[in-house]
Amino acid sequence: MNMKKYSIVDLDEVLVGIEEIELIKFILKAVNDSLKDRIDDVEYAEPFSDGSAHDKWEEKYEDLVSIQKDVDDLINMNTSRKTGKEKFKDDVKRLCESIDVHQLMYGGLKRTYFEIGGLE
Repeated sequence: MNMKKYSIVDLDEVLVGIEEIELIKFILKAVNDSLKDRIDDVEYAEPFSDGSAHDKWEEKYEDLVSIQKDVDDLINMNTSRKTGKEKFKDDVKRLCESIDVHQLMYGGLKRTYFEIGGLE
């Protein structure tokens, strides 16, 4: 199986045309792992001083943790009913929007990649 790298900010493009919930969850697991690594990197870069630099870092960190929690919630969401599937798809769209907003506000996700294989 060929593994391919995708930027997290391209998640919405990767998911275009994919209807199978379990496949989306599989992709989200790869995204989740990459986000956890990114959170570790951001955590390591915490400024030592208080002030505006630390405040900006804290906002970025908390936003990343929130996005990662949303991904985790989607992976564990019960989608056995039709309403669950519709909510899942709506929540995935909101997740992609959150990722875009984070990239616009703080950057760093364009060079954060996840790898999956077999989507071609």
